[in-house]
Amino acid sequence: MLEVVLKQYLEAVLDEPVYLEIPAGAAAEYYSLERVGGRETDEGVYESSITIESHGSSMYKSALMDEAVIAAMKDANTCEEIYGVRLNSHYNATDTERKIYKYKALFDVNHY
Repeated sequence: MLEVVLKQYLEAVLDEPVYLEIPAGAAAEYYSLERVGGRETDEGVYESSITIESHGSSMYKSALMDEAVIAAMKDANTCEEIYGVRLNSHYNATDTERKIYKYKALFDVNHY
């Protein structure tokens, strides 16, 4: 499962925890990962859209975490199951009403 592969990879290279489901009482700084789309090609490989949110204790920390996860994902093709990663977009996704600071990055991942 791609999500598990990416979670394990990112936990090994990033300083903050990576969650597929955010637990109650999570630390102030963490990443959340979700598959938001994808398809299987005629060749039997997959193209998936993955979002990774960088939740930080401040806007600045969230932005730093966003840059760190983008750099880490550029090397995710070192995982055996992944053969290509492309950053589709990234942006500030802060919830201003609740003061929850986060950036969101969307990646297109080619995998087996």
